Amino acid sequence: MRVTVRDLRSGNHRQFATPYLLACDGATSSVREQAGIPMHGKLLSYSVNILFNCPGLTSKHAMGEAERYMFVGPEGMWGNLTVVDGDVVWRLTVLGSEEKMNLAAFDADAWIRRALGTEADAGRIPYEISSVIPWRRTEMLAQRYKQGRVILVGDSAHTMSPTGGMGMNTGIQEVMDLGWKLQGVLAGWAHTDLLESYEIERLPIAARNISFSTQNFNAWRDTPDPGAVLDDTEEGRHVRAALGRRLRESTRIEWESMGLQIGHRYEDSPVCVSDGSPPTPDDFRIYVPTTRPGSRAPHCWLEDGRSTLDLFGKGFTLLAFPRSQARSIESIRSEFARRKIPLEIVELQSDEAARLYERPLVLVRPDGHVAWRGDEVDDAARIADTVRGALIRETAVH
Repeated sequence: MRVTVRDLRSGNHRQFATPYLLACDGATSSVREQAGIPMHGKLLSYSVNILFNCPGLTSKHAMGEAERYMFVGPEGMWGNLTVVDGDVVWRLTVLGSEEKMNLAAFDADAWIRRALGTEADAGRIPYEISSVIPWRRTEMLAQRYKQGRVILVGDSAHTMSPTGGMGMNTGIQEVMDLGWKLQGVLAGWAHTDLLESYEIERLPIAARNISFSTQNFNAWRDTPDPGAVLDDTEEGRHVRAALGRRLRESTRIEWESMGLQIGHRYEDSPVCVSDGSPPTPDDFRIYVPTTRPGSRAPHCWLEDGRSTLDLFGKGFTLLAFPRSQARSIESIRSEFARRKIPLEIVELQSDEAARLYERPLVLVRPDGHVAWRGDEVDDAARIADTVRGALIRETAVH
């Protein structure tokens, strides 16, 4: 395919011949639009970010040090303040309506003074505004990740509320998933159908991360009956205490999400060999290490100071533990070599790793996810053809 690009500085156009085009051009992706891939979802809210400098702010108020301060008024949650560099640079996010997006009528100083309180009103907390940027908080997901030779990656394929920080994580995971598959196709050892597994594996994960992020944002707004929150009365004190407890509990999952961060797995992936074992609990909070095919291979420290994760990344890795059979190892080695699939065989003597990895033989993909595991190898040729994408159409038929 031929691609025409324009240099945004000079305005000059150039053409390139390329086998594939990756759309990494963000939420408003023009590549996605030209490829005719629709997005589905909804608008969550309007927001305005105010970046300002205020050295030593945490020592100038009575609320103590925190990464984030959340503001509730009689109208409910209206904003949050986050430290950007740990000291000087702060970001005040003002939640609101479409009208607030009109910067001509937006009084950034008034919102900062409201956040910082009477000390700022009196001029005892000096600050300097560096930027005021309106933006829309959305949850959107592409209908598909691939159209011909155009492939979506990152925000071109999805948008989500930044609550939980999953936007960047999702994009990085997609690069990890797509990178080795694209390299395999270009190098010739993978079947071109391997690229079809990218959408199959990643689109459900993006949908899950979007749902998590929206859940976190909705927890911010979980402030019922805030009318008396500013009142210096017994009712006001009761409302503030109740809202504090409620927000602390409802937003806890945003910070305690290890199950989401590293517990994602590729269920029913056509390039992983299922062993029929039951899945571990799918809980945002709890990560249960497992080598069930499709799951992320777990971390374990080895005697030489490396992690098992250090063993993965350059190609496929076959971990062989003491109970593994030489015949099975050799059959994997032979069939992968026949197809020129990059493979490293690592024999481990660690009892802890053997327990954690659950089977004497575990085949790990370049992106660190388990492709196959077993006590012995019955059909090494089928394993090799499955992981390189040569059997995807056969799997789809069945």
